[in-house]
Amino acid sequence: MSCLSSRQVMEHTLLGGWTASGITTFQAGTPITVLDSVAASAFGLNGSGTPTTPDLVGRVSDGVTHGDIQDRLTHYLNLNNFAPAPAIGPDGSIGFGDLGRNTYRGRGQQNWDVSRAKNFAITERHNFRFGADFFNLWNHVIFNSPSFVDVESRTNFGAIISTQGSPRLIQFTGRYSF
Repeated sequence: MSCLSSRQVMEHTLLGGWTASGITTFQAGTPITVLDSVAASAFGLNGSGTPTTPDLVGRVSDGVTHGDIQDRLTHYLNLNNFAPAPAIGPDGSIGFGDLGRNTYRGRGQQNWDVSRAKNFAITERHNFRFGADFFNLWNHVIFNSPSFVDVESRTNFGAIISTQGSPRLIQFTGRYSF
């Protein structure tokens, strides 16, 4: 049986016996439907609240811009990849576009929540528990989907204007039990 030095006992008391727990979340972004607010007038649906879609001009994959998200906040969707729904009647009434619903997805998210804790025995009946909780440990920003997805609203089309969740939060706890 070996004896521990006072330094080894102190190191074990401070550094040993920690517990860790956490929750990690990886989620795909929410579906995005690109809309055309003046489409479907040939069917009497214009202005009825029924979502209608525009025509797809290029490939589906070209509808979302590429690169770093901070560079794409003002134009997450590529307006040049969509065209207003076509006129189908002799009076200029407009039909439906060929783009499907929920064709695109917003930004995905990842979130890491981590907790560390240690119990310190003071006496046989007295204990102190120290804990540290880290919410959104890596401080990842979670962007919402674009707010403006109507091809008739050319000014702000595809712009992401808000975030969800919270920045990194850290809390420390102490509990004395007897």
